[in-house]
Amino acid sequence: MKTFFLISITALLYVITIKSFSIDNKKVCNILLDVTNINTNAYKNCLLQKSGEKFSREELNTCKKYYLTEIERLSYVYKNICK
Repeated sequence: MKTFFLISITALLYVITIKSFSIDNKKVCNILLDVTNINTNAYKNCLLQKSGEKFSREELNTCKKYYLTEIERLSYVYKNICK
């Protein structure tokens, strides 16, 4: 979960840097979509896990909340930059 967090933060900072230097908007939007897809797949993995097998119910709920929040943030940035 920490790996996806670091990837998300790094990608978001990268997108902000690119945007601030006025690099092609299409590339920024594609990166945002890729990062959103990564977080969406991670969220789906949290949903498909059964509590008690590998992770406790609390860990799975934390996982779901974290990735849902990241997806919402990325969607907001995408909406404001790309649409």
